Amino acid sequence: MKKIVTTIAGLFIAINSFAYSGGNGTEENPYLISSKADMAQLASNVNGGQTYAGNYFLLTCDLTGASDTITTTVGNSDSHYFSGIFDGGEHEIAVNRTGVFGSIQNATIKNLGVSGRIITRSSAHSQSINQFYYYQFYTGGICGEALSSTINNCYNKAVIDVTEEISFLLSSAVGGICGYVDLSSNITNCYNTGNISLLYSLNSSSFLLYSGGICGYVYSNDNITNCYNTGNISSSSNQRMYFGGICGYVYSNGNITNCYNTGNISTPYYHSSGICGQGGIIRNCFVAECQISNKNDAPQARIGRIGGADGTYTNCYAEVLSTFINGDPTNNQDENSKNGKDVSQSELQDQTWLTSTLLWNFDDRWKINADEYPQLIGPAVINLILPEIFYGDQIPLDATSDNNAVPIVYTSSDNDIAEISGSLLIAKKAGRVTITASQEASAGFFAGKETVDLTIRKKELTVTANPATIIYGDDLPATYTCLYDGFVSNDNEDVLTLFPAVSCNATPQSNAGKYVITPSGAEAVNYSFKYVTDTLIINKRDLRVIPKDASRLYGYDNPAFELTYEGFVNGNTVADITIVPTTSTTAVPASNAGEYPITCSEGSAVNYNFDYRTGKLTVNKAPLTVSVNSANRYYGATN
Repeated sequence: MKKIVTTIAGLFIAINSFAYSGGNGTEENPYLISSKADMAQLASNVNGGQTYAGNYFLLTCDLTGASDTITTTVGNSDSHYFSGIFDGGEHEIAVNRTGVFGSIQNATIKNLGVSGRIITRSSAHSQSINQFYYYQFYTGGICGEALSSTINNCYNKAVIDVTEEISFLLSSAVGGICGYVDLSSNITNCYNTGNISLLYSLNSSSFLLYSGGICGYVYSNDNITNCYNTGNISSSSNQRMYFGGICGYVYSNGNITNCYNTGNISTPYYHSSGICGQGGIIRNCFVAECQISNKNDAPQARIGRIGGADGTYTNCYAEVLSTFINGDPTNNQDENSKNGKDVSQSELQDQTWLTSTLLWNFDDRWKINADEYPQLIGPAVINLILPEIFYGDQIPLDATSDNNAVPIVYTSSDNDIAEISGSLLIAKKAGRVTITASQEASAGFFAGKETVDLTIRKKELTVTANPATIIYGDDLPATYTCLYDGFVSNDNEDVLTLFPAVSCNATPQSNAGKYVITPSGAEAVNYSFKYVTDTLIINKRDLRVIPKDASRLYGYDNPAFELTYEGFVNGNTVADITIVPTTSTTAVPASNAGEYPITCSEGSAVNYNFDYRTGKLTVNKAPLTVSVNSANRYYGATN
């Protein structure tokens, strides 16, 4: 059966690995989780039966935006569990509804943070008792249940606000990091700051509810080491409850070492305490600023500053002025009791005391600031934000870090694409590159780094068509030209791998007017193109309009004048004139004989300007007939 499962898992890998953002699942080349879609694919595969045993995953970025919030759990039962190695890469995942992982077995989850809100179980199991099916629900920010697994360097900031309404619920285990652990699992270097509030609508008094800031229920041979909780834990349900600041219940041989709690614990019924509600081997732990309240006064209820019932306690302490049980201080001088030994706040905030008394490691595990409780050493949180970068840009890099003791060093995965000179990024080529900001380890911080996948975009080059002018009837330009604006790095048009084609929508028969000259189609390795059109102007051609000379006799009406044209092209004739010019002269019938100009005007044509010339009207003298009148006289008389 194991071989079949392995074969099926391998088949899933072959089929589904394409869905991730890269990698092949090896330690050297892990599957890259870079989006909500990647997480959804992982959940789909695991919940469908693939365990990813021995496969490696790396979260490459925070998934905390509104569109990135995770709503599907990876592994949802003991038959559908995750068995790979998931490295959160010091990144954070926001959840809405349930935790990141449901069920894990033989798995490692590390370097992962969780934020958001959890309102329902991460995994569920059913159990048949007297022909009834009873359910066990497990809920946690990192995972619901962990079997033979390791959870290291993780945190939960998500609010856990679970409300369940279900019949036949046998038990529920809820923890800020993990709900239920078993089979020699280890939770180390983890913390929870999210509040946990639980409400189960059940009337069954046999229902058991376990909750802790780190883990709800520890079954056997498991270890919780170097962890702390600052979140409040409460419930208003009326079932048997086991609540603790670190763990709710330890069944057998579970160790809680080097941990502390400052969150309030509030239950209406049964066992509760600052570290563990019941059971556990508890060593070198403390509580402070912790209000522990249990409203039930039944004799079987157990409550304490460190433990509730049945645990063993070694070298544990409680801050005397801020830790109360049901509103009352509890003074105690036995560091090996469930109430721990009284200690002052100043001691709990003093590295020397913590090192010598609690034996905590401040070399590579814990750190402390003045007037604060210890915090886990982690990598420096580096925040590198890059703007949109184009070929030729030179951008100063200015990452921020919570580690001010050592400088931030920048590197590029490909200096041919993006070269780093000190803190200056020089974009040398368009392409994809990874920029890394890193810091060496220093007091209070591990070595840390932040990587950003960067796309150097092509520089925009503006290609503008040159204008052109011709006269109607002339040949179109043999070629059209263009200008370039935007070259960088001493580039010129020689870097173009394909020159732009420049075209115009005019033809040899086009009328006078304006026509668009359009560049397009250029290509270059490092440039994108913005095209700007210009205009071909076809001007009207000059057309000479010449009135023909005419003549008439004095006293007569002017004749009809005729026009001749010189300059038609493209086979045009007078028929292509929109408005034929009119002619006129100053001569009237009574004008004296002589020469008078013939002029023309008011013509119009689409493709022609009129060059009006002047003709001549000659008014000739009219012929005059002179007749002698007949007369008579007498002979010899004077004429």
